[in-house]
Amino acid sequence: MKLSISYIFFLFVASVFTPSSGELADAYINTYKDIAISEMHRTGIPASIKLAQGLLESDWGRSDLARSANNHFGIKCASDWTGGTYYKHDDDRNAQGELIKSCFRGYDNPSESYIAHSEFLVNRSRYSSLFNYDRTDYRNWAHGLREKGYATDKKYPTKLIMIIEKYELHRFDHMGAPQQEVIAQTTPTAEQNSIDNATASTGMQVENTAPQSPIENTEVVEEKTKRQSRVGESKRRRTKRKIDRDRMYHHVKEGDSMKDIARMYRIELDMLYAKNRMPKGSEPLIGELIKLKGISRTDRRPKFIRFPMEGLQDEVFLND
Repeated sequence: MKLSISYIFFLFVASVFTPSSGELADAYINTYKDIAISEMHRTGIPASIKLAQGLLESDWGRSDLARSANNHFGIKCASDWTGGTYYKHDDDRNAQGELIKSCFRGYDNPSESYIAHSEFLVNRSRYSSLFNYDRTDYRNWAHGLREKGYATDKKYPTKLIMIIEKYELHRFDHMGAPQQEVIAQTTPTAEQNSIDNATASTGMQVENTAPQSPIENTEVVEEKTKRQSRVGESKRRRTKRKIDRDRMYHHVKEGDSMKDIARMYRIELDMLYAKNRMPKGSEPLIGELIKLKGISRTDRRPKFIRFPMEGLQDEVFLND
């Protein structure tokens, strides 16, 4: 049977302009690897598992659910969901056994979906045993997700493992936290330096102490060392509380924009909006706390202003 010239031309064009699954996977992985690694360090969920689930559940980012609702993990609404929704046929049936549309969660952006996927696993007790596995043990994680009911497909673990090994996603499980985490940890080093200096200072005092009998000198040294240790421990506790708070939030000052804050802490701008449950394009009020780790509760998100549409920059709205 002869093929028409137009059909041959169509096949040629399709082969040239349609990206391969490998190209699609590489693009997807490069886009979401940083947030997968960040969430791994925050929650303990392997980055390889998160990326493999994202690839599989979203059909390499091409599914209607991913494109229309930014839902990359196929998470359904459930009774406690109060956010956006997206309906499509899946596996839910009514009392008569007829297939009906299922309610899926809708997100403002993919980053919010990645964070919500972590919260979904962390906050449900049935998945708690998975966190006993090391974050590099992607095989047990893959089988555990199926056993605990994340998917009904018996081949789900095999599919995840094949994706992980084909694209070598397990390399991300060994990576350190993204740059913003590294920057946040520079303060303890300075703190350690101050402790070392205090120790050196103590040693100098001992060296310059007026000569006394060996026994009396030892008692004085021990007492000063204990006192210095108590003072140092108290100072470390106060410093640690301050450091922990500094890592969690940014205190908004005059002139700070979300873009500035994202750049300052090297966080993806969309992710920063998702963490704080703020609409894209909005800006925080002076004095608000912008969350850098985790995700804000709806009733605790920062106050913000936003512009309703392009061209109306003078008209702003304050959130409730």
